[in-house]
Amino acid sequence: MNLLFVADDVNKLNEYKDSTIYLIQQAWHLNLNTWLTTFQDLSLNKSKNLINCIALAKLIKHGKSQSWFDREESKTLQVTSFDYIFIRTDPPINYEYLASSYVLDFAEEIGIPVVNSPKVLRNFNEKLLALKFPNHTPDTIVTCDKEVILNFLGRFERVVLKPLNLMGGKDIFTVSNSDPNTANIVANLTKDGRQKIIVQEFLPEIKKGDKRIILINGTVIEYCLNRVPAKNSFLGNLASGGKGNIKKLTAEEKLIAQEIAIKLKNYGIFLAGIDMIGKFLTEINITSPTGFKEISSFENVGEVFFNELFKCYKK
Repeated sequence: MNLLFVADDVNKLNEYKDSTIYLIQQAWHLNLNTWLTTFQDLSLNKSKNLINCIALAKLIKHGKSQSWFDREESKTLQVTSFDYIFIRTDPPINYEYLASSYVLDFAEEIGIPVVNSPKVLRNFNEKLLALKFPNHTPDTIVTCDKEVILNFLGRFERVVLKPLNLMGGKDIFTVSNSDPNTANIVANLTKDGRQKIIVQEFLPEIKKGDKRIILINGTVIEYCLNRVPAKNSFLGNLASGGKGNIKKLTAEEKLIAQEIAIKLKNYGIFLAGIDMIGKFLTEINITSPTGFKEISSFENVGEVFFNELFKCYKK
């Protein structure tokens, strides 16, 4: 069986933390062949009455030297060569991301499972998807209007400002009523009122951590990665300096996660990483959820992933 991972440059992936590497290594345990490609190496080729979806891909195997992997020369292959395709490319959701998702539509239309589906990735914004669960989210607005943002800030001592298309804590700010730079920060993030951002009530519980909970085809992984911000920071993201520790979900957290998992499955979302601060849902990552490697020391995430994959997409 051949698996194709559409990911970022393999040389830039962190061997010790990256969830894409973890899934590849779990696939090796199942004696599955793993291939890597990038968005830039996907293409369409119309010849006569056929449209072929093509990938320039590298077969990767267990590393025999100091590297975690060895790879063969790139081959140009039709996507019909693969049994499953996994989109693991990090945001931003830009032109190339969207264009490549349209290319992968052709693979899905001929019956090759693509996880998560390119249609799902286009239909749901990671920052806005959480608002489908208003009973579990903090007070939030989405706007590019500076006056609306400043009025919202007036209701709280502090708010968080986020762009809609980035990840890893990039360009996220927290501002207060007394901050003299608030107006400038708002103007910069909204491109002077031309680009919507998300503005959210600040949650002081972030000091205790931001919990990443993994959901796979409606199944909740019972252990989570709790990401605690560095000193003088409010960002729990590991990429922003946060420190992770593993915690078992409380009964209340599990109930909330199960409610979300069922609805996401109904939306056609196979894999998601939800973020919770205290009892509040703040974000739902569906592009390239992380935390698998860390959580796997307590629960076999890879086993759950592939069991659910083969159950959902029977070959």
